[in-house]
Amino acid sequence: MSVARRLSECTDFRCVFRLVKQCVREVLGRERAGVSLALVELPASIAAASMPDGTIILNRTLLRALGESLSRVEFNAYLFYVLLHEYLHTLGYVSDEVVEELAAEVCSEKLGRNHLSTKIAVDGLRVVLAKLRRIPSPSGSGVEVVLGIDSEVMDYYS
Repeated sequence: MSVARRLSECTDFRCVFRLVKQCVREVLGRERAGVSLALVELPASIAAASMPDGTIILNRTLLRALGESLSRVEFNAYLFYVLLHEYLHTLGYVSDEVVEELAAEVCSEKLGRNHLSTKIAVDGLRVVLAKLRRIPSPSGSGVEVVLGIDSEVMDYYS
């Protein structure tokens, strides 16, 4: 089954993140274990961020609004791109320009040039943000940790 088809059938963060890791490993030959995911209420202008410890932070406010505005296939394409972008940062790529080029390469090679994730990688998040029915404001506070996003661990003898 193609990566694009598998992505379209994902129903949780872990499924999408596994595909991100697989694609990066296959295209760039790089990977990292021990990545964690946290959902945080943030302004709509901030889609995601990554921390030096390997934590990827996703904007829960934006995810909620996109979930109301996009189909599951479109939402998964958005999520794939955002997790890919931040995962590349956790691999040590600091420059957004470099990350965007690598993300476009990974998406194009694994999902195809016409896939929505590739279009987002090439043209930016405005591709999906334009579909928002409303611009959300953060509605709460706190951090929600998504457990088990990266179930792989590295043997400390490696």
